[in-house]
Amino acid sequence: MSAKKAWPPRCTQDDVRSKEIAQIFTTGSEQLFSPSDGLFEVEVAEVTSQEPVYGWSHLPITHSGATKLFSALRVFPQIYRHMAAFGEKRFPRDEGFAGFDSETRVGSTGSLSSFECSYLLKYIEKRDDARPGSNPWSIRHALIYQKVSHEESELSHILIRLPLAVKKLLGSSVLNRSGESSSFIEDWTNLHITCLSSVDHNLHQFINYLDEEVDKLFKRVIMAGVEPDKLNEFDTLSSTTNDFKALQYLSDQLRRVINVIQLNILTLECFQKQIRDLETLPFQTASQVSSFARLLKHLCNIQSEHEFSLLSASTVLERAKDKSSREARVVKTLTVLAMVFVPAAFTADFIQMGFVTITQESPMKWSADPDLKIYAILAIPLITITMLIYMLVEFVQRVREKEKKANGQFVV
Repeated sequence: MSAKKAWPPRCTQDDVRSKEIAQIFTTGSEQLFSPSDGLFEVEVAEVTSQEPVYGWSHLPITHSGATKLFSALRVFPQIYRHMAAFGEKRFPRDEGFAGFDSETRVGSTGSLSSFECSYLLKYIEKRDDARPGSNPWSIRHALIYQKVSHEESELSHILIRLPLAVKKLLGSSVLNRSGESSSFIEDWTNLHITCLSSVDHNLHQFINYLDEEVDKLFKRVIMAGVEPDKLNEFDTLSSTTNDFKALQYLSDQLRRVINVIQLNILTLECFQKQIRDLETLPFQTASQVSSFARLLKHLCNIQSEHEFSLLSASTVLERAKDKSSREARVVKTLTVLAMVFVPAAFTADFIQMGFVTITQESPMKWSADPDLKIYAILAIPLITITMLIYMLVEFVQRVREKEKKANGQFVV
């Protein structure tokens, strides 16, 4: 197999089962490996307690090949639902999709025989192709699958699209400096702790980035002037339009971050519930009890970190909403002022242009041009209808805001 090694080159050994799987893929007539620039990649790791203890390969694989690989590793079918979140996409359609599935097998004595779990983990990663001045962060997700078999003394893992930091950390954790297996692989919970703990740092950086962008946006003066020839450099029409577009983009990013955090929290809650169920099984060894307690403690801590991040992102969104409301009130004020002064300005123009004349001073009589009468007949009803629609929209908006506040929802 001409697969590229994911970890340091000193890892030269493959366990027997990995070699057998590789032979199945390389000798078949069906194309199972994707080209180097393919959009679907699966990383497969298998660690056993028998010599050699370590086997890892980086497989650029097709959908059909991945299906056969999952069959060879005897994974449970729930993984296919999570696998559907990967592949070619023109927009982040699966960003709001998450899930946690598990399967527990108990032996004849009632003790834990095997435990299998699969879940999607949302995380933030820096984009390599980000243009200067654009958002350098992107929202992604990884699939983490693990099968713990106590009967066969075997751990099987399938990891899809891991964060770069996790890849580097796993690469240095699986083997120690002497090339032997480290203590990392002795406890199956280390993988989950490593993956789940990696989310908070970049998530914190992304929220800080959005907070800074919101702050910079509102430091500029928006809609400060009325007359176009008196606007400053920050008040041009194009600048104002771009500012509102940027505000909408930042608000959308904050909502997406909030949704991602909430999905991770739900995943963590499901994981904790499953671990608590495993703790109730009888005939557990001391190492199993210790592993369950350690993992549960870390899951609780990671969930707390996510909840704090959720509060932080919600606060930034609320601040953006509050400041945008202020700008909206400025626009409304200018609109009302225009409604007050425009009729007076029109009257002065009509008199100046001769559409309206004074035919008699005492008693005063006015005479209007026939064209002005036609204009008034057409314009006044249209202006009235426009104002009624504006008032109706404002009324409906206020009613919706009151309903959301009464229901305890976040008004955006």
